[in-house]
Amino acid sequence: MFKIFEIKVRGLPPQKDDTKSPWQASEAERTLALRHEVAKRRNGAGPFSTPIKLHLRIFLPHSEGAVKHGELETYIAGVCAALEHIPAGAVMTPSLQNAKGVENPCEPLLIGPEASIMLIDAKKIISHDVKEPFYEIQLEGE
Repeated sequence: MFKIFEIKVRGLPPQKDDTKSPWQASEAERTLALRHEVAKRRNGAGPFSTPIKLHLRIFLPHSEGAVKHGELETYIAGVCAALEHIPAGAVMTPSLQNAKGVENPCEPLLIGPEASIMLIDAKKIISHDVKEPFYEIQLEGE
């Protein structure tokens, strides 16, 4: 059955690149915020298991430093990793080790092991109307 899942999360998304992982201390708070919001809103639904479309919108307040908030691709990679499960052998911060239930990083939240992301549509939106950073995620699939 086709489904769409949408959430809005306050703050910035977790980042992932050669030096950052959503499971490290520097990104743990963002990862937990995302996983907590998903856990609240998914109503017991399991992870997507078929091709997925991911839409990500990051809203930033207009300021001189807004452009310095990180590269879009690191946010995309961080969101995808945080919605999956922690890879075997990855080191995670104690706050993530102590997470319970669906917030536990050992459990995939929305992107299951058989799923593939077939389309990514992402934007950073800088606006005078935005007072604090937030982001919206929409996943489509079955």
